[in-house]
Amino acid sequence: MQINDVHSDLVHTGVRFMQLVMEAYGAEQGQRVWDTITGAMDPKFKGDVLFAVLMGHTDGGVIELRPDNVPQTYNRVAMIKAIRVITGMGLKEAKDLTDLQMEGQRIRIRCTAVRDMNTARRLLREGGYVNL
Repeated sequence: MQINDVHSDLVHTGVRFMQLVMEAYGAEQGQRVWDTITGAMDPKFKGDVLFAVLMGHTDGGVIELRPDNVPQTYNRVAMIKAIRVITGMGLKEAKDLTDLQMEGQRIRIRCTAVRDMNTARRLLREGGYVNL
């Protein structure tokens, strides 16, 4: 794993941690807790987390796909391909996830091969997913 990948993962984790702190303590006290914890961190990292929040990259690199994301008529091969491109999964893993979704289950995919969430959502739409 390259340094940029590790940094990106840390930023996504920082965003999710910040969300959990705010949910647990409320906005005002959560901000104080966040400031205390991040006081010892690299200011660039703290800025990158804030930038990710401002840009709307708050899902931690995970996209949840619900059964209602699949249209009545769908191209299963295109859906499997989209999951593979975004996650880096093998054919069987992506097919198994698609099968679970076709059975009515929600699935969560981590965007590891494609880091930009907007690109990941675009690829999923091109693969036939809707309402993302």
